[in-house]
Amino acid sequence: MGLRASRVVPPLVVAVLAAAMALIPALRDHRFYLTDDSAAQFLPSWYHLGELLRSGQFPQLDPTLWAGGNIAAEALFGIWNPVLLATMVFVSLVPNLMVASVVVKAFFLVLLALGVYGLAREYDVPPGFATVAAVTVPFAGVTLYFDAASWASGLTAFAFVPWFWWTLRRSARGELSPLVPFVAGYLAVTAGNPYGALGSCLAVVGLVVEFAWSRRWAPVRRALLGGIAVGLVAPLTYLPLVLTQSVTYRNDSKIGNSGLMVPGLGDLLNASTPSFAAWVDAFEHPYLTVPATYLAWYALPLLPWLRYRAIVDALVSRMAVPVYAVLGLAFSVGPSEAWMFRWPLRVVPLFVLPTAILLAIALTQGLAGDLRRRRAVGSLLLILGGAYLAEATRPDLVKAHAASVLLVGILTAATVAVWLRWPTRGAAPAVLVAGCVAVLTFQVAVFPRNTNLNDYRFPTNVATTSAALVPRYPGTMLQVANNAAVMHSADPAALASEIMFGNMLQAVGVQAVTSYYGMGFKAYTDALCIEFNGSVCPDALRRAWAPPAPGAPPLADLLRLETVVIQNGLPGVADVPVPGGWRVAERTAAVTVLRRVAALPHPQGRLSDAPAGTVVADDVAAPRSEAVRITGGPGGTLTFARLAWPGYVARIDGGSVPVRQGPAGLLTVDVPAGAHQVELAWSPPAAVPSALAALLGAALAVAHAIARAVRRRRRGRAEVVSPTEPGPVIAEPVASR
Repeated sequence: MGLRASRVVPPLVVAVLAAAMALIPALRDHRFYLTDDSAAQFLPSWYHLGELLRSGQFPQLDPTLWAGGNIAAEALFGIWNPVLLATMVFVSLVPNLMVASVVVKAFFLVLLALGVYGLAREYDVPPGFATVAAVTVPFAGVTLYFDAASWASGLTAFAFVPWFWWTLRRSARGELSPLVPFVAGYLAVTAGNPYGALGSCLAVVGLVVEFAWSRRWAPVRRALLGGIAVGLVAPLTYLPLVLTQSVTYRNDSKIGNSGLMVPGLGDLLNASTPSFAAWVDAFEHPYLTVPATYLAWYALPLLPWLRYRAIVDALVSRMAVPVYAVLGLAFSVGPSEAWMFRWPLRVVPLFVLPTAILLAIALTQGLAGDLRRRRAVGSLLLILGGAYLAEATRPDLVKAHAASVLLVGILTAATVAVWLRWPTRGAAPAVLVAGCVAVLTFQVAVFPRNTNLNDYRFPTNVATTSAALVPRYPGTMLQVANNAAVMHSADPAALASEIMFGNMLQAVGVQAVTSYYGMGFKAYTDALCIEFNGSVCPDALRRAWAPPAPGAPPLADLLRLETVVIQNGLPGVADVPVPGGWRVAERTAAVTVLRRVAALPHPQGRLSDAPAGTVVADDVAAPRSEAVRITGGPGGTLTFARLAWPGYVARIDGGSVPVRQGPAGLLTVDVPAGAHQVELAWSPPAAVPSALAALLGAALAVAHAIARAVRRRRRGRAEVVSPTEPGPVIAEPVASR
């Protein structure tokens, strides 16, 4: 194989392998990647935002998403990330969200695998064992069963972390332009998930320790400069979130521990039993229904065979790996909530990544061939010990545990036998990779779906669903429905075609005032008792017909509602009378549909209330602005059917006036008597300083790259630090005999 082929073919093999493995869960359950938040939030939101992008709108604020409409403050959609913007456009072009979910999740799993492969190669791991690490990380517990299946922002952010670590190390050694790690870090930070930013920070800390450990101060400076440049991008993504917190339900920055989604140290150390579902307090059950803490089938069983002295020698110049692993482990067993970091189980991938690299480095040193009987007994005890803990935790899965022991035992024996027989021919990595594929197949057969998460089962064909619902639910619509009532009904799937939660209604073109929110707008969600996924309490109907404040019109009028869809059978709903001005338009087995009798004035605007006698000649609204022309009136308060997010400014006849939060969190402006032009405009809080900080980070990376190029030219030779000095160069694996 030529030099070029040797560099190109292995990554291609990794990409094909990862793509094929990504399809295995989807073949078992076609909706595997359309679970919970992916069904209610990410896929429909990507579709909706992709349509906005294709229409020429940059989605920073979308009033039609209401509590979830502050896209900039929500952060997790990654609107400053070009890869995620392209993802949104792609999803909007695919008619079926289930198909889109498989393609998008497989893409990011492949991207993650390639980053892990490159990182392993950067640490001088041979291609075979780098491939093992590459197919281990994307399909380990949390990444597969939570991030890929549901919490897509976790996957999309994590996918860029190994790329940043890899390229920053190469840049620190002087082998790569500082612009490359800046781009990788930019993508990790702007993906919008704080765990991606945390993972990037751990990479910088680890590299600083690594180079300082061997007293290589120039690489330390380069790593710090690279980290600072990327850190300056963080305000672009997260400062709007911080400055909007005061009006959201996340308005308290606290550290606490409820025990929810907090794995124990023992749960993480039992990392090689494919059937181990830890007893961790989780959603829906007091235990995990999937092997979320699983890392790799070979991690523990091969420990007795490792050559530890060689591993220690190898790690002298690779200290970032154990440092990252220790920090990742510490964060994985932390408190359940620390500011915007919730549920430490989400941090487990930041333990899995360095541990997989550490295992790859360890395996590269070869297996010890002496004391074979003792080592075999050690492997057997580790396998049986993991199986015992799995059975003690979930005795109802006894058959799965038995199969797990048999599978891991066979794979371990095969790996050791092949390795000791052919230590230098690359056969052992092939067995390890085959084992990863076999274990993944086993796991999705036993655990086809994460039942700790919601299974919404919405229709997936957007065009068909839109054609069915938009004519029935015209105009601005309130859906009075409860997800728990749907899930516990006799036939949840039958209701899902008429009752949808999250942002699925917006994706199909229905303008619902409920939506999925991560931050929310507390005054608004409290007024209608809206849960994070758009589900409401039965009392929401009564609240919609009532004034939200003394002297105010009914909330339905302030929201400019035109349709109300009511889930039949909700307690107390039938006792709420239909108010004047509304009629029953339709009744089905699932819902009752009410519509406003008279059309609302100024259909192009969002003005919902003005003092009696006010003459509104014109009202035109855009997502981030609105213009109202008043030709006469007594003056007073104007109320708009848009939430008073921080960042709004108002002008009357060109002069600035205060913007206030009115009933239910709606935006209000006080106008004087007479004729006036009222203008509203919104931009994210601290938009200019955030953009300037990101530009400064880019300028720092560019300046660093230029300085590097000038130095190289002046010296007339490459300023390269050996990747392994002063430690030993890792050789091909050998077996001691």
